[in-house]
Amino acid sequence: MDDRRVSIKRKLFCFILSGAAFFILTLPYRKYLTVTSVTQIRPANALPPVLGLVFGIWGALGTAVANLIADLLSGDSPALCITTFVAQFLYGYIPYKLWYAAPFRRPAEIAGPRMDVVKNVVKYILIILLDCFLMQGLMSFLFQEFNIYDFLSPSSLMVFLNNYVFCMVLGVPALIFITVHQGAIVTPKIKRESAGRYPGVLFDLFLMLSLLAIVINGIASKMEYRGGIVHLSLAAFGFALVFLLKPVYGKLKKAPDTPRSMSLNEKLILIFLLMGVLFAVMIGVVALVEGLPRVEPLMHKWRRVYVYIAVEISMFYLVTLVILRKEEKAISIPIADLATMAEHYVDDERDTINSESFVAQCAKYSNSETETGRLARSLVSMAGDIGQYIDNITNVTAEKERISAELHVATQIQANMLPRVFPPFPERGEFDLYALMYPAKEVGGDFYDFFLIDENHLAIIVADVSGKGVPAALFMVIAKTLLKSHLQHGDTPQETIAKVNDELCEGNDAMMFVTAWLGVLDIQTGEFTYVNAGHNPPLYRRADASYEWLNCEPGLVLAVMPGMEYAQKKLTLCKDDRIFIYTDGIPEAIDRNEEQYGNDRLYQYMNHTGGMSAVNTVHGLLEDIQAFVGPAEQFDDITMLLLEYTPR
Repeated sequence: MDDRRVSIKRKLFCFILSGAAFFILTLPYRKYLTVTSVTQIRPANALPPVLGLVFGIWGALGTAVANLIADLLSGDSPALCITTFVAQFLYGYIPYKLWYAAPFRRPAEIAGPRMDVVKNVVKYILIILLDCFLMQGLMSFLFQEFNIYDFLSPSSLMVFLNNYVFCMVLGVPALIFITVHQGAIVTPKIKRESAGRYPGVLFDLFLMLSLLAIVINGIASKMEYRGGIVHLSLAAFGFALVFLLKPVYGKLKKAPDTPRSMSLNEKLILIFLLMGVLFAVMIGVVALVEGLPRVEPLMHKWRRVYVYIAVEISMFYLVTLVILRKEEKAISIPIADLATMAEHYVDDERDTINSESFVAQCAKYSNSETETGRLARSLVSMAGDIGQYIDNITNVTAEKERISAELHVATQIQANMLPRVFPPFPERGEFDLYALMYPAKEVGGDFYDFFLIDENHLAIIVADVSGKGVPAALFMVIAKTLLKSHLQHGDTPQETIAKVNDELCEGNDAMMFVTAWLGVLDIQTGEFTYVNAGHNPPLYRRADASYEWLNCEPGLVLAVMPGMEYAQKKLTLCKDDRIFIYTDGIPEAIDRNEEQYGNDRLYQYMNHTGGMSAVNTVHGLLEDIQAFVGPAEQFDDITMLLLEYTPR
C-alpha cells in the first residue's frame, strides 16, 4: 500500500510539473508573439516530447491539459480545444512509445532517453521528425475542417518548423540535463510477448496506416479533393491512438536512483549540440535582422527565420554527429568499456580470480596503436601482475596458516610441559604454590617449573630465555630439561646452575642466553637454598611484615661463558612466609604512552594483597597489569610463581 501511494504521488507530481512548466512557458508567447490568429512563436512546444520521454503518459497528459486550459483562456471553441487536446497528447506521448517500443525492432536491452551516445541522439532526432510530421498532418487536416489552414499552407509549415526547431534548440539540452538524474525517468512496464513477434508488428502497422492516411490526405488536399478528408483524418487519429497501446517488450536497462555524473562522451555531445544551438540562434538573429527592412507579412519573416535555423542546425548536427561517431568509436566507447571492465575485474577479484576473461575482453582494443590500445595493453599487463600477486599472496597466506597451525600445536606442547594442575601436591599441606606463564607470542621463552626432588625437598625454577617465538621456546625446552635432570640427580642448586651453564654454552652459535632463579626448599626445616643467574630479584614477605626485595647478588646469565661459578645462598622460612618470583615481562610491561609498569607498582600491589591466597594474588596481579597496559600490544612474556610455606 505504501509503495502504491508513493507511485501515485510521483505520477501526480510528474503531471502537475509538466502542466505547470508548459502553461507558464506558452502563455506569454500566445499573448505577445502571435503570427496569425492560430499561429504563435511557441518555444513551449519543445516540452511535450521531452517531458513525454521523461515522464511518459503523465508528462504528455500534463502538457495536453495545460494546452487545453490555455486554448480555453484564449477563447477558442470547445470543439477546437478538444481536437488540439487530443493532438497535443499524441504529440507528447508518441515519442515515449517510439523510444521504448520502436517500430519493427526489438532490442535486447532498452535504455532510457539519455543523450550519452550518438545513436541515441540520432534516435531522438528521427523520433522528433516523425512526431512533428504526425502533429503537423493531424492538426492541418482537422484545422482544415474548421477552415483555419490547409495541410500544405504556410501556417501548416510554420507549425512543423516551430515544433522541429524548438525541439532541436531547446529539447536536446533540456533532455540531457533532466536525465542526469536517472531516478526522474518514468520507465514503462515490460511485458512478455507470448505470441512471438506478430502482436508488436500489428501495432506498428497501425502507425504506418496513420502515416499513410496523412500522406493520402495531403495528396487529396493538393489536388483540392475534399471528399473523405474528415474520415481519413479521424482514421489517422485512431490509428495513432491504437499504436499508443503497444506493449513494451524486451529487457529494461536498470538505472541508478541517485544523480550521476556525465560521461566523457555525453559531455562532448552536449558541447557540440550546444554549439549547434548557439550557431542556430545566431543564424536566426541574422535572418530576422535581415528581414526587418522588408515589407512583408510577419509570417514570412518568421518562416524565413525558422527555415534558416532548421537548415543550419540540421546540417550542423549532421556533420557533428558524423565526427562524434568517429570520436566515439575511437576514444569514448573504448575508454568507457575499459573502465567498466576494470571496475568489474576489481569486483570479481574480491570473490574469484578471472583474469583470463578480463584479458579476452581487452583483446579487441589491445591490438590498436592508439592511446586506447596502449591503455588496453597496460590493463592486460596489470591484470597479469595482479593475478600473479594474488597467487603469491594465496600461497603465502596458506603457508602462514600452516605455520600458525603448527605454532598452535607448539603452544599446546609447551603448555603441557609446564605444570598446570593446582594445587600440585594436595596431599602435602606444608606449602601452597601457584604459577602461570602468559606468552607474548604463540610460543614464548619464559618458563617455570616445580617438582619434589624427594619426600623432603621441593625445587622451584623461574627462567627467561632471550628472544621470542620458536627459537626461544626450543632453547627453553633444553634449559628446563637440563635443570630438572641435574636437580633430580642430587646436585645442589649451585652445582646445577654451573653445569647447565657449561652445557648450554656448547654449540650456542645463536648466542642465546637464559636468566634463571632456582631454589630448593627443605620442607621439614624451612631451609631455602637458592641461586640467581642474572634474574630479577624476588619479593620476600615474612608472615607478620610486608614484602621486601630479597637481597641476592645475581650471577652471570646462563649460556654466555663456560666455567662460571655462582653464589649459593640460604634462607630459613617460617610459617606463612612467602616468596614471589617473576620475569622481567612484569616490570617492563608498557601502556600506550610507553610508560612501564615498573618495580614500584609491583611492590605496591604485592603489599596490598593482604591475606589473599596464592592463586588470587597471582591472577589479581595479571589483571592489574592488563588494566595498566590497556590496548597496547604485549611485547614480552609474563611469568610468575608464588610459594607460601605453611608447615604443620
